[in-house]
Amino acid sequence: CTLNVLYNLSCILFFHQLKVSPQLPVQYYSAGFMMRLIPRWIYVSLLIRLNKKVTAMLSNVPGPQTKVHLAGSGIEDLMFFLFSPLGIYLGLISYNGKVSMGINMDPQLNQDPNEIAKYWKLSFEKLYEETMKYPGMIAKNKDERNATGVVATSPDTEQ
Repeated sequence: CTLNVLYNLSCILFFHQLKVSPQLPVQYYSAGFMMRLIPRWIYVSLLIRLNKKVTAMLSNVPGPQTKVHLAGSGIEDLMFFLFSPLGIYLGLISYNGKVSMGINMDPQLNQDPNEIAKYWKLSFEKLYEETMKYPGMIAKNKDERNATGVVATSPDTEQ
């Protein structure tokens, strides 16, 4: 339990430092500057080569925290995927007080993304309980918080 607390605190500290660090804006503007300097075909080739070095990605997207409507109908859940040459992609999105996760895996891994998905709710609950031990966190009762289902896909998997 103590190891989990230390790990959670180190993650929180890392992301806080990243938020206040000039690293992200410098990288963003440097990439934009480089895009204007080098020919497009070189830039695209470079991106493809760099992308092949990434094997896994976790993305976290904050969505609207209240229910939204489209054409008069309420949207119950949001989900998104990134289809790219990655071994595994985990996409988290929060919406209307819930957190959902989408999993996309390369079929060459010969693994079932549902094997990862089956641990989602339990892991989310453990993380939530551990996080709520710290001052300043606003705890919700179990009925109010919700780790929604996971959609797990690979290009060969039918939904």
